[in-house]
Amino acid sequence: MQQVLSVLALVATIGMGTATAQNQKPKEPAKGSATDEKILDASEAPNEAPLKPLKGFAKFKLSNLRFEVPAPGQQALLKVHYELAKAGDFPNPVLVLRTADGKQRFVAARLGTRALNPLQDKAGDLGFGLGFARVGEDTKDLEAFLIARDRRWEDEDFRPSMKISNSVVIGDLGRPLQFAREWTDDETKKLNDPPPQGPEPGANKTVGKETKYVGLVEQLTPEARYADPKKRLVVGFHYSLGTFEPEKGKKVGCVSQLVPSFHERQTSYGLKREMAKDGYAVGALNVKTNSTVTAFQVVYMKIKSDKTLDTKDTYTSDWIGEAGPNDKEGTVTGNGRKVIGAHVWNWGRVFAVALVLE
Repeated sequence: MQQVLSVLALVATIGMGTATAQNQKPKEPAKGSATDEKILDASEAPNEAPLKPLKGFAKFKLSNLRFEVPAPGQQALLKVHYELAKAGDFPNPVLVLRTADGKQRFVAARLGTRALNPLQDKAGDLGFGLGFARVGEDTKDLEAFLIARDRRWEDEDFRPSMKISNSVVIGDLGRPLQFAREWTDDETKKLNDPPPQGPEPGANKTVGKETKYVGLVEQLTPEARYADPKKRLVVGFHYSLGTFEPEKGKKVGCVSQLVPSFHERQTSYGLKREMAKDGYAVGALNVKTNSTVTAFQVVYMKIKSDKTLDTKDTYTSDWIGEAGPNDKEGTVTGNGRKVIGAHVWNWGRVFAVALVLE
């Protein structure tokens, strides 16, 4: 099966990448590369060398890197054949294209989305237009390989990229291949202590019970329900703010994203944080709305020995967002019960929110 994907994301500089979260705890590097390529010692490897992959990551075999012209007069496509050599995880896969001068291009091209993801098949072709090539840049000699970018540690300034395929070459690079390298001691320590992750939205539909909703709930609005099966307490929120136009020419502030956090190290994936101080957890939310959620305020309650919350020992965060003078205000609360999640109605911005209680 052949699938042709457009180049959607290009990075011109060499650097470490990132990837989506995996909930399992890594134990050790996988033994051998995707096709048992040479693994470099960390002390001898170049700075841009990707890491040896985690055990449990998928491995791919690449072959037949070539240029094809679909029809006379059309743009040439760069294609490469892949085969799944070992099943496993491959968060945020990226195809790396390396030219003879050592420069690298990182082509995301939706390799990690289900709808346009040929890597979900056991074998197939990846195809790309030559938009990655700069004017005057020689693309006759290329090396290609796949990496997986793991984003779990990005809040801790650690962004590992791991090679999950062999290298395949077209032309003559005139330089060694870009092999993976071993982990350093510091990287090993970090990779064996991943930040705890929150539950996937919609994964635990029978866990917990919602409070009432504040905001506008409509059936056509997508929803994201986060409920922790381990019944961990919510200790904060990750969020982003934005604007929308309730009427033409008038912009109003709004809350764009709202995700509950169950641990201070939980990865934010680029969102801002509002977190409880030690010994407290989320007990309630004050919410302001004006056809959408414009601002929120977190009410934190002291955690008691039985993990319920003390409604007499509380403090509140500042208001987050830009509420208007005529916005309505409502509250969702567990009245001291354990808050183990949140139910958010979101479509470009947050329309309604409820807490999920034990």
